[in-house]
Amino acid sequence: METLSISKDLNDDYFSILVDESRDVSCKEQMAIVLRYVDRRGSVMERFIGTIHVRDTSALSLRNEVVGLLAQHSLSPSYIRGQCYDGANNMQRDLNGLKILIQKESKGAHSIHYFAHQLQVTLVAISRRCDEVRELLSLVSNILNMVRASFKRRDELLESQAKEIEEALRKGELETVGA
Repeated sequence: METLSISKDLNDDYFSILVDESRDVSCKEQMAIVLRYVDRRGSVMERFIGTIHVRDTSALSLRNEVVGLLAQHSLSPSYIRGQCYDGANNMQRDLNGLKILIQKESKGAHSIHYFAHQLQVTLVAISRRCDEVRELLSLVSNILNMVRASFKRRDELLESQAKEIEEALRKGELETVGA
C-alpha cells in the first residue's frame, strides 16, 4: 500500500508511530518510521513509511525529520496517539527527548518503550552463534515474505486458521469469552 493511501485508509485521523534510529553498514545514521493505525475495516495495521538519513541525532533534529515525513504524507503530528521508541537517551529523555517534543504537539501521544528492539538485538546475537537459530529465523522470514506477497496465500492462511479455530472450539480446546 502506498503511504499516500494510508491517510485515506485511516478509520479516523489518529495513529501511532514507531521510531528507531541506528547506524547502517556504511556507518550512516538512519531513522526508520512505522505507522500503526486502525483501517476502515477495523483492522490494526502497521506500515513502514520510510527510512531517513539523519546527520544530527539530537531529539529536536529527529522530531523535525518525523514531522517532515508525516507532512509529506498528509499526516499531522497532532493526531499521534501513541509513540514507541527504544531506550536511547535522545528518544526517552524526560525534559527534552523526542517523546516529550512529540507530546508538546499532541497531548494524547502516550509513549511506550519499544521492547521488540531488545528482542531483535538478542535474536541477531544468538543467530550469529547458533546455526539452527539462524536457519529458523531465515525460514520464518521467507515464509512471511511469501505470504505477504500474495493476497491469495494470505486468504488461504486465514481460512486455514479459521478452520483450526473452529475445530478447537468444537473439541472444547478453546473457549469463547462472552461479550
